[in-house]
Amino acid sequence: MKYLSFPLRSEDITEIKFEIVFVLYNLSEFVNSEILINELLDQELDVNKKDDLLILKGSCLIGSGNIEAGKNLLNQLINKINDKLKQLKLLAEVANAEYELNNYSEASQLCIKIINDNMADEIVLGKCYSLLGMISIFKENNLGNALNNFELAEDYYKNKGFYFKVAQMEKNIGNVYNMKGEHNRAEDYWNKSLDISSSIGNLDLEAKLL
Repeated sequence: MKYLSFPLRSEDITEIKFEIVFVLYNLSEFVNSEILINELLDQELDVNKKDDLLILKGSCLIGSGNIEAGKNLLNQLINKINDKLKQLKLLAEVANAEYELNNYSEASQLCIKIINDNMADEIVLGKCYSLLGMISIFKENNLGNALNNFELAEDYYKNKGFYFKVAQMEKNIGNVYNMKGEHNRAEDYWNKSLDISSSIGNLDLEAKLL
């Protein structure tokens, strides 16, 4: 079998790596994503791409357990970035860090602030409602609120075609029904999550559901 090959320009390689870091992050490969981010940050990049990578680096640090370091990086960026949408994305990631640090009140306040901002896009809104769902469980023990928040998050993610996030919400909804003792319903949602994860190659979430 013969394969076609062609040389890539350095700009093409950089662009491919730029796309890969987001794929790795979405697959929860936080350490590998951060390694590639650091490699890209050593190159000459335009300001917008550098900002995107720094935001993602903060998120990767949080995801890999370096929560304070990630939170500090994101807080530093908030005052340096003028783009409103990116500021809201940063705030959502800070809210995630507060949640991971068990600072539920702070996380909830940030999420509500973002939700009330009409500039927030659907991905950021999905993130906020997902966090509020988790807070409803762990702080308030309010399973009804948790379901409502996860369902809202799922709708926002569906609208943007973020099916790896839809799969996560299906899993979360299944978990809530399981806590409520509705085991058959929980199984239905877990199976939906597994089907989506299998179709998009989300091996991490798929493994957790098996």
